[in-house]
Amino acid sequence: MTQEPVKSTSCPRWVKIALAVSLAGNLLVAGMAGGMIWQGGKSGPPRISDAGGAYTQALTPADRRDIGKVIGQNFRDRQSGRAAVLAEYRGMLEVLRSEPFDRAAAEQVLKRQAQIFEHRRQVSETALLERLESMTPQERAAFVERLEQGVKRSERRMSH
Repeated sequence: MTQEPVKSTSCPRWVKIALAVSLAGNLLVAGMAGGMIWQGGKSGPPRISDAGGAYTQALTPADRRDIGKVIGQNFRDRQSGRAAVLAEYRGMLEVLRSEPFDRAAAEQVLKRQAQIFEHRRQVSETALLERLESMTPQERAAFVERLEQGVKRSERRMSH
């Protein structure tokens, strides 16, 4: 009697990576679809008011526009805009394609991306604080009222 060779049930590493990338893509698409549903079907890139939460929602449209201009100019001046983020994603693609997988290299790409996003957050925070500081007491009181209303709306949504 001859015994048949036992086949390995383990998947090749490239299959596991392909499945992980596919899962990430599916989650991205699901997140985008969920975001569109959450926004009521609005399309287009997110605006500062969408990304900044209750604080930017409480600003007047003119203040949001002015702060957005400051943030946008800073990103163009410092090259920390889309081009830098895309370059890091391209770097991650190279890391993911290399064999064997280099965890340290992937970690470095993620750290650089986090630095870009942290810089964006700091610029946005500074612009908001500068505007709040320049408000008259009446403007600030109106801002507080709009902020409070936004917080209450969020609390109602969260309780349902």
